[in-house]
Amino acid sequence: MPKPAWQKSQVQRQSFQDTQLEFAAHLRHPQLNKAPDNIENRRLAIYRKLFFNNIEGFLASGFPILKSIIQPQNWR
Repeated sequence: MPKPAWQKSQVQRQSFQDTQLEFAAHLRHPQLNKAPDNIENRRLAIYRKLFFNNIEGFLASGFPILKSIIQPQNWR
Protein backbone atom coordinates (compact mmCIF):
# COMPACT_ATOMS: atom_id res chain seq x y z
CA MET A 1 0.00 0.00 0.00
CA PRO A 2 1.46 3.42 -0.93
CA LYS A 3 2.42 5.82 1.82
CA PRO A 4 0.32 8.96 2.37
CA ALA A 5 1.90 12.16 0.99
CA TRP A 6 2.88 13.38 4.46
CA GLN A 7 4.94 10.20 5.04
CA LYS A 8 6.97 10.36 1.85
CA SER A 9 10.67 10.87 2.19
CA GLN A 10 12.37 14.19 1.53
CA VAL A 11 14.03 12.65 -1.56
CA GLN A 12 10.64 11.66 -3.03
CA ARG A 13 9.20 15.13 -2.36
CA GLN A 14 12.25 16.81 -3.85
CA SER A 15 12.00 14.65 -6.95
CA PHE A 16 8.32 15.59 -7.32
CA GLN A 17 9.14 19.28 -6.89
CA ASP A 18 11.90 19.00 -9.49
CA THR A 19 9.45 17.40 -11.92
CA GLN A 20 6.92 20.18 -11.27
CA LEU A 21 9.54 22.85 -11.94
CA GLU A 22 10.69 21.15 -15.16
CA PHE A 23 7.06 20.70 -16.24
CA ALA A 24 6.15 24.35 -15.61
CA ALA A 25 9.30 25.63 -17.33
CA HIS A 26 8.55 23.44 -20.35
CA LEU A 27 4.96 24.69 -20.56
CA ARG A 28 6.08 28.31 -20.42
CA HIS A 29 8.81 27.95 -23.04
CA PRO A 30 9.05 24.51 -24.66
CA GLN A 31 11.79 25.59 -27.09
CA LEU A 32 14.16 26.43 -24.25
CA ASN A 33 13.19 23.85 -21.63
CA LYS A 34 13.11 20.14 -22.29
CA ALA A 35 10.12 18.15 -21.15
CA PRO A 36 10.44 16.00 -18.03
CA ASP A 37 11.49 12.48 -19.01
CA ASN A 38 8.76 10.78 -17.02
CA ILE A 39 5.76 12.48 -18.69
CA GLU A 40 4.34 11.23 -21.99
CA ASN A 41 4.51 13.66 -24.91
CA ARG A 42 0.78 13.09 -25.54
CA ARG A 43 -0.01 14.39 -22.05
CA LEU A 44 2.38 17.31 -22.40
CA ALA A 45 0.66 18.33 -25.64
CA ILE A 46 -2.67 18.46 -23.81
CA TYR A 47 -1.22 20.66 -21.06
CA ARG A 48 0.54 22.95 -23.57
CA LYS A 49 -2.75 23.45 -25.39
CA LEU A 50 -4.66 24.09 -22.15
CA PHE A 51 -2.01 26.56 -20.97
CA PHE A 52 -2.03 28.47 -24.26
CA ASN A 53 -5.84 28.54 -24.46
CA ASN A 54 -6.06 29.79 -20.88
CA ILE A 55 -3.66 32.68 -21.52
CA GLU A 56 -5.29 33.46 -24.89
CA GLY A 57 -8.75 33.52 -23.28
CA PHE A 58 -7.54 35.76 -20.48
CA LEU A 59 -6.04 38.23 -22.96
CA ALA A 60 -9.07 38.10 -25.28
CA SER A 61 -11.45 38.88 -22.42
CA GLY A 62 -9.20 41.61 -21.03
CA PHE A 63 -8.52 43.26 -24.39
CA PRO A 64 -11.56 42.61 -26.63
CA ILE A 65 -11.07 45.70 -28.78
CA LEU A 66 -7.42 44.86 -29.39
CA LYS A 67 -8.42 41.34 -30.42
CA SER A 68 -11.05 42.72 -32.79
CA ILE A 69 -8.59 44.99 -34.64
CA ILE A 70 -5.68 42.55 -34.90
CA GLN A 71 -5.63 39.99 -37.71
CA PRO A 72 -6.41 36.48 -36.38
CA GLN A 73 -3.05 35.08 -37.53
CA ASN A 74 -1.25 37.87 -35.62
CA TRP A 75 -3.36 37.38 -32.50
CA ARG A 76 -2.19 33.80 -32.13
